[in-house]
Order: sequence, then structure tokens, then C-alpha cells
Amino acid sequence: MDLWIDPIVEQYNDYQWYTVNRDELEDVVVENEVMGIPSLLVFKNGDKIAHLHSANAKSPEQVESFLAETFK
Repeated sequence: MDLWIDPIVEQYNDYQWYTVNRDELEDVVVENEVMGIPSLLVFKNGDKIAHLHSANAKSPEQVESFLAETFK
């Protein structure tokens, strides 16, 4: 995801983006049911409202589709 995520982040610059190292924040990973990397989680007011699992986060098109659906 590191190779192609920057233009997507720029497109959705109205939102705050964070990168989490799963090895450093294992409690966050467990709490949010992150089973693989990369994963993309969307939160609103502290609640997880969407989760793009690693199997579906392999291409820019998959991420763009997920975000378009999540933020429509």
C-alpha cells in the first residue's frame, strides 16, 4: 500500500489518516480485529464504521472503491 496510497490520501484530505504498526500496538490490532496487513479502518466519533480487510486492500482500485462507498 505504501507504493500507491499517497494520491488516495490526498484525494480524501478532508479526513485524518494514521498509520499504525501492528507489532507496536497489539492491543489496538486485537480490539479492532485486524487479521492481516494492510488493512484500512474508518472511524467516526471513535467508533469503527468500516474495515477493509487485507485480502481486499491489495490495489488502489480496491481502496478507492471502499472509500467511495464508505464516504458516500
